[in-house]
Amino acid sequence: MDQAESLREIFEKQASKKRLEDCQEQVRQAIRTGDNTDLDMLMMQLERAHIEFEETLNSYS
Repeated sequence: MDQAESLREIFEKQASKKRLEDCQEQVRQAIRTGDNTDLDMLMMQLERAHIEFEETLNSYS
């Protein structure tokens, strides 16, 4: 594995983790404010972000 490939792996993992954390925060915020109108959509986004995060981790293992 060359240096450029290692950097791509690190950045991809970080970006995937950040997307997951952002989705988690959006769900938490919706629950805190009682805004249930978008909660189903946010939960689907969270699930997709979680799956993508796991795939990213597994692809570089």
